[in-house]
Amino acid sequence: MLQAFVDDSGSGQGAVFVLAGFIASAEQWAAFKDEWKESLGGAPYFKMADAEKLFGRTGKDDRVTRFYRIIENHAVAGVSSAVMRDDYERVFGRAPQPMRDPYFLLFFDLIAQLSRNQKKLDLHDKVDFIFDEQLGKKEKVIAAWDSFKSMGQESFGHILGDTPSFKDDKEILPLQAADLYAWWIRRQIEEDTKGMARTPFPWKIKREIPGLAVRWREENLQQVYDLLFGQEIPPEVLLQLGLPLDFRLRPLDGE
Repeated sequence: MLQAFVDDSGSGQGAVFVLAGFIASAEQWAAFKDEWKESLGGAPYFKMADAEKLFGRTGKDDRVTRFYRIIENHAVAGVSSAVMRDDYERVFGRAPQPMRDPYFLLFFDLIAQLSRNQKKLDLHDKVDFIFDEQLGKKEKVIAAWDSFKSMGQESFGHILGDTPSFKDDKEILPLQAADLYAWWIRRQIEEDTKGMARTPFPWKIKREIPGLAVRWREENLQQVYDLLFGQEIPPEVLLQLGLPLDFRLRPLDGE
């Protein structure tokens, strides 16, 4: 069984929202945890936003490099999905809850995209997904999981493991690796959108980790919106979202 540990970045009111993480076998994650814990030393946890405070300035030979090397040694694949918040709100701003929050689209898209690219990433087993704990989101995701899984059984049932679990990234070490990844992706996209030169990746890459990166554009979001709300929605989905069975979404302004 494979395990995917996924964290978010920009979940407040940031311009970019990202879900990203790494995949490895349970045995590989066990070895990862031993090395990661040793590298923490006396630090209580690793969080990229606090890395300089916890471990000193980020550079080519700093302590943070050790953490990246551990990821290189054990991760078999990386996955990410990202969206500009303004793009998302222009399209989904009048959608029903919980779809006004980009977390839910990126959550399920990450899983669906991974299933479509399983062979490309050389993954040959089912995947259990472990996400960072999200207040108020865990219950909605789990409630919708069975419908998501049953509707997509033919497309990606082969890769789905157990119902996703949600853990504290200060306690679950692989989620701290996911935090590093999500933080860097968000930073690079923010720099791109501002027309700034990208901050160079501070560590020399010794092993390429196969990856899948999805960047949502407004036109892609509109296509999904039309697919979800431009046709009759299955009753079981309406029930899982807590919507009435006769629900129909009013069109966006200008449609």
